[in-house]
Amino acid sequence: MDSSLFCLPIDLAGEGIAPVVANAVDRAGVAGVSLAVAYHDARDVLPHNPLRRVSYGGAGVCFRPDARRYARCGLSPRISGVAGDRDVLRELCEEAARRGAAVHAWTVFLHDDAGIGAAEDAQVRNVYGDPNPTGLCPANEAVRDYAVALTEDIFRYPVTSILAEALSYLPFDHGYHHERAFVVLPPAARLLLGACFCRSCEGAGRRAGVDVEHVRLAVRGYLGPLLAGTRRDEEPLEALISSLADGELARYLTVRSEQVTTLVAAVCSAARAAGRDLTFLDLSAGIKGWSDGEPSGAPGGESAWHLGIDIDAIGRLCPVSVPAYARSRERVAAELAYYAGRPGHAGLGALLRPMAPDCDSAENLCAKLDAVRAAGARRVDFYSYGFMPLGSLDWIAAAMDG
Repeated sequence: MDSSLFCLPIDLAGEGIAPVVANAVDRAGVAGVSLAVAYHDARDVLPHNPLRRVSYGGAGVCFRPDARRYARCGLSPRISGVAGDRDVLRELCEEAARRGAAVHAWTVFLHDDAGIGAAEDAQVRNVYGDPNPTGLCPANEAVRDYAVALTEDIFRYPVTSILAEALSYLPFDHGYHHERAFVVLPPAARLLLGACFCRSCEGAGRRAGVDVEHVRLAVRGYLGPLLAGTRRDEEPLEALISSLADGELARYLTVRSEQVTTLVAAVCSAARAAGRDLTFLDLSAGIKGWSDGEPSGAPGGESAWHLGIDIDAIGRLCPVSVPAYARSRERVAAELAYYAGRPGHAGLGALLRPMAPDCDSAENLCAKLDAVRAAGARRVDFYSYGFMPLGSLDWIAAAMDG
């Protein structure tokens, strides 16, 4: 089973590339490093980083983009302030080659904190026309060209594969700083506030025969009383989706999934042309367990469609990796079982957190890695080097040893 340790450019800048690779390969016992080559802003607590113990920012890419590749789309990646004048990806590839370790490119495609989507046409827009400056729309042609160009650009480097994150729509509750909502918003309202009604999405809907204006008015009609505080009842999500706008909303959301699937297909095609691999990170399970490691209810994969992800269609295009963020072995097994049972999938992977809130011992991590193996996963990755106490590396080694 292939394996890697996720890391950020700030980890390499603070601790040095050679020590991080040594810790990954020699101490944790994994086969390689997955570097966040394109990332978003964050505030991160880094328990063992001598450069910064609390880091802010980080958005952008940590390699030297080939500007010519992006001329067609007009969206250009911005270099992260952490990278500065360094080509961090090149330096990591050189050190990893000396150690016989693999490098994977952990790539956040459409979560844009770096300002590459300055043209508002490229941004997600909600049903009221409000733009989301941190979300690029998968239906927009310039964005689609950008995702392909970014893939081709990364594969100029000797990386083994791309681990593709945020290659879909983003949830309403993630993507900006100091997010606030002081009205009661049930799950359906949050889904609908995150749905995109930009010109590209509406155009795709109309071409598919959807009455987009009817959908827009119906969605506004549902949201209005909730935002006004005059209604707090919660209709079951599936029933609401199937009935709102006389079924046209469901058709509109189906078109949205088709846009994501064709985008993933285009990026996979670019990876194959480079002779390399791409794994799709489906964040659905990770969202449920992110804050406390205690996801409940149905497996996260059942809500993948909230992000426009058709897991059967995408699973036939490329392997899918599941961030199984949970404290218990049983929950990890349940998350993976949902994907393992899909017919025709190209392969399964798992992403585990060997630290709080998910993990408190080597035994806990060993049990969850056993569940990953039992599910038939082809790869396991560990999130993320700079966030975990160094003792977690020993837990990974024990789990990898079985």
